[in-house]
Order: sequence, then structure tokens, then C-alpha cells
Amino acid sequence: MWCGPAREPGRVGGDGPPNPVVASPALHPTSASAAPAAPIGRGVPPPIQGGTPRATPMSFQPSRTPEEVPMDPDQPVMDQQDTSTRIVRGSALDELQRDPSSRATFLRMMGGGGAALALGTLLAACGDDDEDSGSTASTPAETTTAGADTGDAAGDIEIVNYALTLEYLETDFYNQVIAADIIKDKAVLEIAKKFGESEQAHVDALKTAVEGLGGTAVEAPKTNFDDVLGGGLEKVLQAAADVENLGAAAYLGQAGAIKNKDILAAALSIHSVEARHAAALNQLIGRGFTADGGQGSIPNGAFAKPMDKAAVLEAVKPFLAA
Repeated sequence: MWCGPAREPGRVGGDGPPNPVVASPALHPTSASAAPAAPIGRGVPPPIQGGTPRATPMSFQPSRTPEEVPMDPDQPVMDQQDTSTRIVRGSALDELQRDPSSRATFLRMMGGGGAALALGTLLAACGDDDEDSGSTASTPAETTTAGADTGDAAGDIEIVNYALTLEYLETDFYNQVIAADIIKDKAVLEIAKKFGESEQAHVDALKTAVEGLGGTAVEAPKTNFDDVLGGGLEKVLQAAADVENLGAAAYLGQAGAIKNKDILAAALSIHSVEARHAAALNQLIGRGFTADGGQGSIPNGAFAKPMDKAAVLEAVKPFLAA
């Protein structure tokens, strides 16, 4: 009940206080011929101006998968609901994960705790949310070892070992940089540590993948970063950016040759991480957003440029011990 001053005689709308929003002349200007609006108090609700009907409770429809949600061609893509979900569901990586002969095979290849580590490390960027991931059903096709074709398996083993060699090099680089106590800035040091941890996780997962394919993981190469470490912080950061850019280009260069879908999904996932590392370091050392050679924080073209194995190995030669 309104407990303020008594209302003047003849006021309409009950005994409640005037509504300051509705009564405001600034919000509701009137012409000279229009009658002043009566203040609204308690009583019968006034009709909504413009004849707009009152909102009715939302009716809930059965949930639909992202593929079934229609896209509005007149609405900007980024403004549509669940856009990111549709993109992930429709992506090539999701296709790989949902292939019946793919995920179960990968889990079996990794075995035990290695499976959880590999999936967590390699497929995190792929949207690992399949509801049927816990299924224990198997078919004769699923019980066949991945890469049963000897030629395909041998080729994939060679590619994974090549990637493993690069990951060994990157991991050792970050370890030596941190041990040398060259980076004094705490924020930059934290970045180096995080990147080093990521590279070590790549090493662990790739070694397990090689063994799952029936191969033997290569040994870590002997490295020599003396020239880089002796050049101070600027040279260290430049080398880090160069190595990460090489890593991203190397994975992209091998993607078309990988036969096993799980290995391909893993390679693309690692490629994404390497590219993000490279972009961060490119910006950190001042290469700008669109530096030449694709080494800017933002690509200077619509497509990333791959590098073949021979070119990559030639580029990392200065970092390898004789």
C-alpha cells in the first residue's frame, strides 16, 4: 500500500504513487492538442503502447542436434546461436572423432593411461564431447589394429617419428633456455615454461602413438643451442619464434600424407597449438601483425604455407649437434 502523502482529489489510477517512467514528459512528449497522460498507479494495467501484445511464456521444443538447427542466411554468422557448436560438429576433426573405426582404435592403440593422456593432449582442440565415447561394443572392424595395411602404417610411423624429432628439439630448447636463467621478465618466463610443458606433452603422446602403430620411437637428437643462448634474450626469443613457425609448417606439410585418421586428427591438433605459440612469439618480438613470410601474428594470406620435410630439417640444422 502507498504510504506517502494523500493523493489529490480527482486523481485517476487508484491510491498508488505515480509511475515516474510513464509520467515523464521527456520519455512521452505530447502535442498541444493531446490530453496529458494520467499517472499510472495500482489497478487495471493499461494497454501496451503501439498495440504490442504481451509476451507469452516460451514454449520449449525437443532438443535438436546442431546439424538440425537451420541457419538464417540473413543473420550474421557470428550472431546466430550455437555457431561455435555447429562449426565444431561440422568440422573435419569432429568427423574423424565420430568415425566408428577411429576413436575406439585410437584408445586401443594407446592402451591404459596412455589413452587418456593422448586424448586429453592431442584431441582437446577437436571438441571431445561425443556422448557415445563410453561404449564398450565392438565389431570385427574395430578389433583390427589401426594401420593394418603395412604400407600405410610404415608411412605414418615415419611421419610421427619425424614430428617427434621436432618436438624433442623444441622441448630441449625451452628446457635449456629456462635453465640458463636468461629470461628475467616473469611473464615471459611463464610463457616459456608453459610452451615447454606443451612440447613435452607432445613428445609423450607421439611416442605412445608410434608404439601404438607397431613402430619404435626415434631417440632424441643431440642439440646445440650455444650460439642462441649466448646471444641474449632477443636472440632466444627470435629462435623460439622460428622453431614454433617451423613446427606449424612441418605438421601442415605432412597432413596430406597421413593415412590413419587418428594420427591425422592428432597432427592437426598439435599444428594448431604450434601455430598459436608462433603467433604469440611473433608478436612478442615485434614482428607485427602481418610480417613477411607468414610470420606475423595474423596471417598475411588466406592459407597457411606448409614446408616439406627436407626444408624443415635443413632449417633446424643449426640447432643440431654435429
